[in-house]
Amino acid sequence: MLESFAESLAILNGFCTRFIETIKLECLNRFVVFGKQHLDYLTREFTCPRS
Repeated sequence: MLESFAESLAILNGFCTRFIETIKLECLNRFVVFGKQHLDYLTREFTCPRS
């Protein structure tokens, strides 16, 4: 059971790393962030854009 948990964590870690890199490359390199609320807004709009 511990081995499957460790494998799950490794997969999840890879997913999170890729997600952060994508946000940095596609979103944050195009904007100047003026604080945590602005960062939250930008990442929310990037991940769930309005139609």
